[in-house]
Amino acid sequence: MIWTDDNKYLFDLNGYIVIKNYFDQKKISRMSSTLKYLETLNEYPYPVTHGKPRTQEELYLSNIAEYDSDFKSIICDPGILEVIDKTTMGYYRFNHSYSISHWAGGSTHLHMGGYPIHPKAIYQVKNGDIFSSLTKAVIPLDNHNVEDGCFCVVPGSHKANFDNRYNLGNPSDHPAIQPLPAQPGDLIIFTEALQHGGLNNISNNARRTAYYCYSVGSMPDWGSLHLHCSQDLYKSEDDLLRETVRLKIG
Repeated sequence: MIWTDDNKYLFDLNGYIVIKNYFDQKKISRMSSTLKYLETLNEYPYPVTHGKPRTQEELYLSNIAEYDSDFKSIICDPGILEVIDKTTMGYYRFNHSYSISHWAGGSTHLHMGGYPIHPKAIYQVKNGDIFSSLTKAVIPLDNHNVEDGCFCVVPGSHKANFDNRYNLGNPSDHPAIQPLPAQPGDLIIFTEALQHGGLNNISNNARRTAYYCYSVGSMPDWGSLHLHCSQDLYKSEDDLLRETVRLKIG
């Protein structure tokens, strides 16, 4: 059980929780090896594709969850779905996935936050119920220390009421930035309304991370950066997978 009273409190307070040693190490090792292999390719089996043009510093692969059985198994992971269920009042769907490989100089600028309001990333609490319209699971696969350019957040910024000059800038410039160093096998879950990004990789190690995004049930596939679910997911013979992906309108 992940969704304890403590984690509920911390998720609301900070906008994220970290679960140490959550995943089976053998699975994470296989996923890491797979991503290393994909880094050697220029083309990928559908629907995996470049979400952004590849650079010397970054490889962004959209729809990574559909590459093989290991990546696909994360979609309906019971612990992740437990948290998603509790942060969406039970009204959710798997929306998209991607992986990021960062080499020396790779980083992700700060984005999101409680204000200005993003129509796809809203966070509120009413009568003890948390409602996060977009929530992500971050899965470190390799080298996720501070010097590797780990995932970072501004704790509590999902409830911010004022704009700030640090948005879309270098995460290290924010006076309240909090790096979240983690090990392969750890799990980070956060509300997309939280201001977040990735630190600059100064270690020369390859930082590899997978991201799984869950939205409110009525939100269509993200669309931008070629992020979507294929018909293979929508028509899966696995009842739980098909229901988790299904667009819930009407």
